[in-house]
Formats: sequence, C-alpha cells, structure tokens
Amino acid sequence: MEYHITNEQKKIANKLGVMIYPADAKHKTAKIEIYDSQGLFLYYIGDKRYNDYYIYKQGEKEKALPKGFAKYRRSLYLDRHSRECDAEGTRGWFSCKLLWGL
Repeated sequence: MEYHITNEQKKIANKLGVMIYPADAKHKTAKIEIYDSQGLFLYYIGDKRYNDYYIYKQGEKEKALPKGFAKYRRSLYLDRHSRECDAEGTRGWFSCKLLWGL
C-alpha cells in the first residue's frame, strides 16, 4: 500500500526546500523519498510498518483514536529521537520534520 502524503507535509517540505514523493514500490518498507531542489535523491524516510503523527491524526479525525493521542505519540517519539531531530539535514531530522511535524 502506498503511503499518502498530506498537504501539511507538502507545505513543510516546501519550506525546507525539498521535494517529497511516496516511496517507489521497489523499496518495500520506506514511506517517503526526499529529493533536493535540483531533483537529486537524498533519503528514504519512514517505515510503512509503523505509524507517524499524521496517521495518528487521521485516526483521531475518524474517531478511531482518542483525542490527543497523536500528540502523545509524538512526545514519545521525541523522547527517543531528540538527538536525531537536532542534527539538521540528516535522515533523522527530515523524519522529525516530515513525519512528526516537529
């Protein structure tokens, strides 16, 4: 199943100066492909087997998850990955920005 990129993620990518697309089928587990402004490939990020902030937000919207659950899961992610989120331009930094809205 192809990962759905939200409009909010597209806006964040635009601010960061990168282009994002759902990962191609040959890369079985990645969610997103990231390219720089010249179209050169940078990274695959995310894993389709795991949820992210935007998936949790959708679950809240559909009333499948309790309100505030997405923010709770985002705080847990930040606790585990805070050092990666600080290293600008890395795969972890892009994950924090594009998958968790940090």
